[in-house]
Amino acid sequence: MRVLVSLLAATALTSPALAAESNSILSNIDFHIGANGGGLMGDSHENLYSWEGTDTGVVGNSDSAFFLGAQVGADYRFGRFFVGIEGDYQETNYSAQSPNRPYTSAQVGQDVEGFFTVRLRAGGNLDDDTKLFGSVGLAYTREKVRLRDETTHVADTDKVTGDGWSWGLGLEHMLDEHWSARIEYLHIHTTSNAHTYLVTEDEDYYSHNKFDAGLVRIGVDYHFDSP
Repeated sequence: MRVLVSLLAATALTSPALAAESNSILSNIDFHIGANGGGLMGDSHENLYSWEGTDTGVVGNSDSAFFLGAQVGADYRFGRFFVGIEGDYQETNYSAQSPNRPYTSAQVGQDVEGFFTVRLRAGGNLDDDTKLFGSVGLAYTREKVRLRDETTHVADTDKVTGDGWSWGLGLEHMLDEHWSARIEYLHIHTTSNAHTYLVTEDEDYYSHNKFDAGLVRIGVDYHFDSP
């Protein structure tokens, strides 16, 4: 009985202190959500193999595209510095293709319809309203790999998901108590595997695809009040 009373008394004494410490930690966390848009310059490489295992060579092509997206994240502040995590998704219309692969009059291409990243962020304040940050993490692409015979007009596509890594650098400026604007550079690299065919089994093709892109984007964020 004495032990139970002692435990209850200790809990009553320490609970306010624990609650205060918890509130202090939460008050240093900055939650944000926002939207972004910009342009990218990408490079595609498809290493093609026939169903017999014959290497038909590497196809290289590139394209530029615009994108629109959204981001959400949280940063933990300590002094003039912060560490955090952010996730984002962008819809885009990247489409690149090369002729004469896997044979003359054929075309192979890679469309990237969207991409997602989740990155760790870290940085610090340059002044009271402006901060510089860097990020590194994972990247995923939503793709469509295309194969078309320009003579017969027979075509096939394979929808795949690419995975890889990303890194970035950016500047963010607070416009008022809740709103901020940012400009950011991101680089993403992903790989994927696709299977396309042209009518018959002896025209099956497998491809190992690479996508590299440099992105410049601007965005706005809304910052929620900490408890």
